[in-house]
Amino acid sequence: SAQFALTSRPGVHGVIEPDGVFITVPYRATQDGVRFAFQMSGRFTGTGFIARTLTQTDAVIRYRRQQRCVVIADLIGSRVAPVGEP
Repeated sequence: SAQFALTSRPGVHGVIEPDGVFITVPYRATQDGVRFAFQMSGRFTGTGFIARTLTQTDAVIRYRRQQRCVVIADLIGSRVAPVGEP
C-alpha cells in the first residue's frame, strides 16, 4: 500500500492498496466550536475515482443541548488531462 494526502483537506491522509482501493484515517478537528470527524473511502480507476465521504459533527446548541449530524456523500471524479495532452 502507498500513502496519500488530500491537498483540498489539509490533515486528511490515508493509504492506497495496489488494486486502487483507498481509505483515509478519520480526521478529527474543531471549527468554530463544532467538533467534526471526516473520513473518505473509495477506489481509483483509470479514468478517475469513485468514493464516499462521511462527515459527523457534534455541537452544543442553545440550552446546552447536544446536536449530532451525519452527512454521507457519494463522489465521482474524472481524470483531467494536463494542459497540452489529448
